[in-house]
Amino acid sequence: MEVKKRKSCELDIKENTRLLSNIILLLFGRLVSLFGSQIYTFAIGLYVLKTTGSGTAFSGTLIFGMLPRIIFGPIAGIIADRVDRKRMVVSMDILSGLVVFGLVAISSIKGLKLPYIYIANLLLNTFNTFFDVPFTASIPNIVDDKSLMKTNSFNQSITSIAQIGGPFIGGLIFAFVDMKLFLTINAASFIFSGISEMFIDFNYNKGEKEKKEEVQNKKEKGKNLVKGFGKEFIEGFSFLKGKTTIFILSIFAVFLNFFVCFGIDIPYPYIINNVVKLSSTQFGILEGTFPLGMLIGSLLMVLLPERKKKYKSLISGIMVMNVLIIMIGIPIIPRFMIFNKNSYFIYFAVISFIVGMSNVYINLPISVIMQREIPDNVRGRIFGLMQTICMAISPLGMILSGALIDRIAVWIIPVLSGIVLIILTFIMALNKEIKQI
Repeated sequence: MEVKKRKSCELDIKENTRLLSNIILLLFGRLVSLFGSQIYTFAIGLYVLKTTGSGTAFSGTLIFGMLPRIIFGPIAGIIADRVDRKRMVVSMDILSGLVVFGLVAISSIKGLKLPYIYIANLLLNTFNTFFDVPFTASIPNIVDDKSLMKTNSFNQSITSIAQIGGPFIGGLIFAFVDMKLFLTINAASFIFSGISEMFIDFNYNKGEKEKKEEVQNKKEKGKNLVKGFGKEFIEGFSFLKGKTTIFILSIFAVFLNFFVCFGIDIPYPYIINNVVKLSSTQFGILEGTFPLGMLIGSLLMVLLPERKKKYKSLISGIMVMNVLIIMIGIPIIPRFMIFNKNSYFIYFAVISFIVGMSNVYINLPISVIMQREIPDNVRGRIFGLMQTICMAISPLGMILSGALIDRIAVWIIPVLSGIVLIILTFIMALNKEIKQI
């Protein structure tokens, strides 16, 4: 009996060590990769803006960053369901490093010119798309079910830290470090991240039979990688329609993404800079309060026990977000504009911080539900499809709100957006399937 207990204890320790190693390597790889991307994006954007003095040239760096995610999301999802995701993730990080090394090499010969930066941005964000989809789809296989929520929470914390620290470090690097030296370090960090991901067990949460079947299926699919893309895309969409809960959450996520972009992304900076007329320093601080709220929200999700039923907390989080969007517009209604600039600064700092927190309480439960409910063999397709739809619809919300700002009072846009979202949330909340979450 003692020998059996000892062996059982040793197996438990071994399993716990594997799990802990997976979590640490996963989060470390994510931290290095995300920080590298955030710092690169900010520093290279500043470089383009300063050297060209052109807003159009600067916007080009953003466009070339966005296009690959819109175009290649579904393709990345289909490929992620066909090939070994670990090889895909590792390859994309290493290729990202090689692209940045290539940018260093060509800039050493011909100078760091705009066309080279655009090409590098296009390639980097293409590889990043083919990294993100399999990485997110693989999380339920890398950790056990009990650790899934906490791992996603840590992952969100790292994203928030990168959003806060990336621009700050990027600004320091731009001011004090030679751009070629920075790019060399950045390239090395991508490759280092890829090497660390080689040691992650991407099949930790799978049985031996499941592993063998997956290897065989992916070998068969890999032989005809180009054939059947349309068929597999339709299969993924058909699966999504067949899962009522997942389908409703996905549709709502698209609408939420649209109306948040419509009600916040353009009106909020316009209100701060053109209506309330806060200083650039105050605006910079306000920009940091949103990811700070996300960070605090993520850390709270790590510390608090996971609830089995997520319906109440999810709907509550969405409703808080909806009300806060409305509250962005209310204090700038002409009859209510009675506060001084410091009062507005504090008000919008609190709003932005709570929006960041509520964003976590919406996105994390939806992500975990989808990771648990969507089978591994179609998970990549669904995540790729969702990423593409959300990325494609965001600019539409921004364009529409930007056009309306010139025609109507700006406070109407966030108020209208919040009201529409409250109506949509009530409709979703009444669904029987959603109530079972």
